[in-house]
Amino acid sequence: MAEPRIWTELLTYGLGVALSPIHIVLLLLLLLVPFLAVLIGRERVVPLLQRGKTALLRRGELVVGSLSFGLGSYLGWQGISGLMIN
Repeated sequence: MAEPRIWTELLTYGLGVALSPIHIVLLLLLLLVPFLAVLIGRERVVPLLQRGKTALLRRGELVVGSLSFGLGSYLGWQGISGLMIN
């Protein structure tokens, strides 16, 4: 009889394979939401998108700095975790 760890790995891998198509479809739908919103109600959506663009342009440095800090923290954490495993 196989070890419990092997069964756990097989179950996890099988679940990941089963959920991959669902994940892809959900991401595709999320990418299409802005385009569909513009097609359905252009007069209400375009001003909202323009306000969002203006806010991003005004706070661009803060957005880029925050994303850089977050990515740097994540990569540093992954590096330290990798060193601890080896």
